[in-house]
Amino acid sequence: MKTLKQECFGSAGCNVTFTIRVAYTGSPLPADVDYHVTYKVTGGEEPFINTFTLTGDQATVTEEEFISTNSAVAKLRAKVTEVE
Repeated sequence: MKTLKQECFGSAGCNVTFTIRVAYTGSPLPADVDYHVTYKVTGGEEPFINTFTLTGDQATVTEEEFISTNSAVAKLRAKVTEVE
């Protein structure tokens, strides 16, 4: 994950704009098959769930995503939850 922007409001928490960084280290994937990868981001006020598409060695991800946190020191973490 990469934080792109963080706006904090004292004790009210922060609004964080981020993007995910995709890395795959297994055997080469077929270039003609789409894999839909669902991930969950934790560390915000509520969990954030989204999906990206992986085709061959190309990932199509949302450029900017948004989550609210309870504090400026909250650690955001992303974990894959499903691959279809």
